Amino acid sequence: MHLWNVGEKFQVGPTVGLQNYFLKSDYKDAGFTDFNYIPLAASGQYFIVPEFFIGADLGYALTTSGGEDAGGFYYMPKIGYQQQIWELFGGYRAVNNDVNFGAINLGFNFKF
Repeated sequence: MHLWNVGEKFQVGPTVGLQNYFLKSDYKDAGFTDFNYIPLAASGQYFIVPEFFIGADLGYALTTSGGEDAGGFYYMPKIGYQQQIWELFGGYRAVNNDVNFGAINLGFNFKF
């Protein structure tokens, strides 16, 4: 993720990564496998005060785990706290298509 200032309290930019969902053994016993995808999204953050922000990632998730599913709509609303070289955030990451799935996230980013 790389963000640019587009206003006094607002930043936007692209984000990409690799996400993996490890399935419980109950699902693996039923023949399912771990699911992974690459989110290609735009990210935005609005600073409520200099240290606290709310934001969202919106885009498309490309499935890399095989099968017939090609991907779907990707979104992640988030809230966080930041300092000069790091940030801590929480959010809900999800992909919607024929099969919808998501997870609650806690993340830590270093800033370069």
